[in-house]
Amino acid sequence: MSLSRIQTLLLQLDAIWYQDEWFTTVTRALDGVTAKEAAWKPSGELNSIWQLVNHMNFYNEQILQRLTNQPQHEASNNTSTFGSPGETDNETGWQEVKERAFTVIAEIRKVIASLTDEDLDTQVNETTLGHTLSTWVMHDGFHTGQIVLIRKLQGSWPATIWP
Repeated sequence: MSLSRIQTLLLQLDAIWYQDEWFTTVTRALDGVTAKEAAWKPSGELNSIWQLVNHMNFYNEQILQRLTNQPQHEASNNTSTFGSPGETDNETGWQEVKERAFTVIAEIRKVIASLTDEDLDTQVNETTLGHTLSTWVMHDGFHTGQIVLIRKLQGSWPATIWP
């Protein structure tokens, strides 16, 4: 049985966010991360986990706005989408950032599930909605790998993660 383009996008989204397949999901990468761990920055100009989730939230919200025909918020530049590193003692703030991530992605998933393959051919700027969504979903996978790397550097990544 072949999958529709929408089904393929949903499969990719689920593999990156919810279902361990070939790589770790966002869910697993963020599981158990404390505010202290989320705000920790490796040396140099690297981002914290908190900043990576802020960045993902910015672009995920932008995708949701595009999908629901809402005005899209803009950033002065890509760097500004990462925000501050976070506060090591602000557990409530960190939980809110994580909850926002999962709420927005659930909304995006619902909207994508309501689309048709033909909707993916809609022009969006210089490309199509299908192209935009397929490259966007990889963006979250890329940053998930960075989150895992940061957790390994700080020693908070479990030695065994697969059931």
